[in-house]
Amino acid sequence: MRSAAVVTFLVLLQASAVKAQLQYLVYEPAVRPAGTRYLVHKTPHFDVIFESGRVLEAVEAAEVLERELAKTQTFVGDPRPMRMPVVLNAYNDRSNGYVHTLPFRQEIEIPQIKGDLLSAHYSSWMQAVVPHELVHAVQAQAGGRFGIGTIVDWVAPDLARSINLALPSGLNEGAAVYYESRVEAHAGRLNDARFRMKMEAARETAQPWSVAQMFEAPAYTWPRSRHYIGGAHFFDWQAKRDNGAFYSRMRGRRWRFPFRLTGFELRATTGDSPGRLNEAFLEDLREASTGRPDRLEDRASLTMISGRRGVSHRRPYWANDSTLIVYKTGYDVISGLYRVNSRTGETQRVHAVRLPEDAWFSVKHEEVLYSRYVRDVFVPTQWVAEAFELNLATRRVRRLTNGGRVFAPVRVGESIWAAKNEGQYTTLSLITEDGAVELLQPEKQISLIQIAPSPSSNETALLLRSNGEQGIFRYSRTSEGAPTLEPWIILSGTAIRELAWSPNGRYLLYTADLYGTSNVFGYDLQRSRTTQLTDVRYGAFDPQVSPNGRTLAYVSYGHERHDLVSVPFDPESAPEIVMPQSGATVPILPLDETPDNFITEPYSLSGRLSPRLLVPVLHYDYESPGRKLGFGGGVLMMGSDPLRRLTYTVQASYLSHRLWSSFSLSTMLGVIKASAYAYRRPGTVTAAVRDSEGGIHNLIYGRTRENVGLRFRLPLFLESGVRSTTGAITMGVGAGQKSWFSVDEKPVPVYPETGESLANRVGFTYVNAGAAFNIRLMQNLRDIWPHRGATVSVSAYSDLWHERNQERRALLGRAALYWSPSRRAHTGLRLGASVLSQNSPNVYDAFLVLPRSYEDAYIGTGQIVKADAEILQPLWFIDDGFLDLPIYFKVLYVFGFFEEVVHSDTPDLQNTRAVGAGLGLEWRLMHYLDLDLRIGLAFPDAGGLKLTFH
Repeated sequence: MRSAAVVTFLVLLQASAVKAQLQYLVYEPAVRPAGTRYLVHKTPHFDVIFESGRVLEAVEAAEVLERELAKTQTFVGDPRPMRMPVVLNAYNDRSNGYVHTLPFRQEIEIPQIKGDLLSAHYSSWMQAVVPHELVHAVQAQAGGRFGIGTIVDWVAPDLARSINLALPSGLNEGAAVYYESRVEAHAGRLNDARFRMKMEAARETAQPWSVAQMFEAPAYTWPRSRHYIGGAHFFDWQAKRDNGAFYSRMRGRRWRFPFRLTGFELRATTGDSPGRLNEAFLEDLREASTGRPDRLEDRASLTMISGRRGVSHRRPYWANDSTLIVYKTGYDVISGLYRVNSRTGETQRVHAVRLPEDAWFSVKHEEVLYSRYVRDVFVPTQWVAEAFELNLATRRVRRLTNGGRVFAPVRVGESIWAAKNEGQYTTLSLITEDGAVELLQPEKQISLIQIAPSPSSNETALLLRSNGEQGIFRYSRTSEGAPTLEPWIILSGTAIRELAWSPNGRYLLYTADLYGTSNVFGYDLQRSRTTQLTDVRYGAFDPQVSPNGRTLAYVSYGHERHDLVSVPFDPESAPEIVMPQSGATVPILPLDETPDNFITEPYSLSGRLSPRLLVPVLHYDYESPGRKLGFGGGVLMMGSDPLRRLTYTVQASYLSHRLWSSFSLSTMLGVIKASAYAYRRPGTVTAAVRDSEGGIHNLIYGRTRENVGLRFRLPLFLESGVRSTTGAITMGVGAGQKSWFSVDEKPVPVYPETGESLANRVGFTYVNAGAAFNIRLMQNLRDIWPHRGATVSVSAYSDLWHERNQERRALLGRAALYWSPSRRAHTGLRLGASVLSQNSPNVYDAFLVLPRSYEDAYIGTGQIVKADAEILQPLWFIDDGFLDLPIYFKVLYVFGFFEEVVHSDTPDLQNTRAVGAGLGLEWRLMHYLDLDLRIGLAFPDAGGLKLTFH
């Protein structure tokens, strides 16, 4: 049945719930790596479900959850009793934390986020991520005065939690970032200079972010975390005015009536319109920055090597005195490593690759070492960081590890060192010739970020985070081989980030936000003095000195850009900095021991499968012929355990004066999703019926299908990164009955040969199979379509047995090739072809293949073939928070042929052509609904002009 079940008065909520979080709109079983075993530790308010072997993270997470719960509930307001599953996953290197509502749970990846995406002053990853996600969890669980949320909570508490989380994503994330920034001293993103600089740079543009923009995640604009940055700063500003009361009131109002507009709610809860709030907020930001010195690069000595809006350069390395190797991404740039001429800015791509997080890589002679995430072939949520070696001369890539979980590899002498994930920390490791990874130091409560070996000595500088301080540590081994690790340059309360050496090993360069802005500093090992080498407005990153020691290249941040620039390297003339008192006594703590009273039990399904959703539903298909069934209603019940090992759906409905029902049960058989189902479901068929005078008419009838069966689906992820190749193989077997019924009081037709009515039930058994692949798709940020790649799919159906010996068989194939004539203009070209062959009508819906303007044609047996060429040109990327997607122009040419039944024994071969052109607008409406509006013209061979709007 083509019509979807629509939850009454809640349809919009399902589309919008937890827009800042990964949100499942159905209860689907989850694929987890084979052999993954989970344990459960119960606290007074949480079930901490964690992978076996990660007890220490579970202990810390449980402690933070219980410690912060009461404070978080006071912060959010309207608390209700909390009992929540918290899942800790250790198998995925692509770190994050989520709150889901279907089913309600937290999921946290135990490996930490690397680089400068978070504050440098968290004492541990659990202390960073758990308080943040707890804000979302408490917000979801909060109550309020009687309203729609109260009613929904009686039957569908998971959907009621979605109501709470239906505030704009910028407000949800702003509240969480605000709270996380008050848990530990100096920690939290609002206390981080690189988080604040993006807000400052946006404010000083000709068109600073509006409140609407700050409340929504951008679709086509940098920074992608705008809703985190803007939302947190706005929340911090408004909290100074009313202690955050507006946030509790907005959530409470949304609980009572979920369909309010955000602008009206802001006015009701703050007393000011969004426009007045926006003006006051920006004015206060301007006043706060007036006392700061106007730090600008010295334009007389600075050289802009490469930079423009929408392009990011990171990690420049000098290949020689005139050429840099840099990681480059952009709105219209294929992510990868590029050669850049430091004199002309001429750029040449060396290797297309998507590097993780802060894009650490290293260059030595003609060798580039990097790591990237490799997605598991069968488990979509498992990304493992692996090390690779690129030869610049031959451009050949060699994989160094398999299951390494390593970051930031660098050659130290003849060896390759890297940072390896060990639980929530990263530690120094060695990659051996055979691809094994060996630890070079005992596990400690430290996070290794970068390895920087001196070019002139055996000294190695390590960038580490330990006990809430991020700074430079000195690593060495004693004559007996035991490693020693000692603090070297630690600036209390200041984040030290990227490290680099001068070619002669005399100067150790690093970036630090010593005065609230990230700048480049140089430490002279001979004279034990520090000089400031840059003085920028927003932030300077990634310093590198040329091989001849004359030029310093670095990255300068600007709004929507990271520019590659250079200045003369002259540390002797740079101003000397009197460094603040060093925190050289930063302790390097051993891992904690598991408390004796930490009780666990194996995870089981017992007691975890009670229904989580019981809601009324409406049925209506707005398209013909489905609308002939009319309106219907029923009840939907769904359930799942927290790990989603088992999910089920039960539905009963009344439609077209008949009762219908369905049941499905899904689980994972290894990496294969298996579903058992049974249903009695309505549909429609279009038939060519002869009247008493011999005329042929296309009439619509209802169709009843009663089926039981099994479905299997195997997803495949064959290539990840810049190019993506994914696929899915499906198979199903089943048995059922079918019959027709009248939808408009016209009698159900009979077979002319036998006189038997089609209203009689007919039994059959069947098998179906299919495969679909997306092959090497490449898509930049502002590409609406992929600019390279292809898609191919094939589906087949066959009756194994049919009661009337009328076995139905069908084959459907579709393919498309994508190419871009102009990546700079984001032009998309799609060449497609489809074929449908079936020996009976309605095995597959013919509209999937029919050329435009012929969608209502009745197709009997035979073939339908279609070829089309479509070109799409974006005209305008609107980005104001309310409209946040592109307007585009599209032209389509279609050619096809099919057999349309005109009378019972003579098919008419239709050769068709159709040309279409029109404007498209994708529109986010009121934060609730994503619309795709298209207005077009079609010029079919049949003549005339057809206007389409949908």
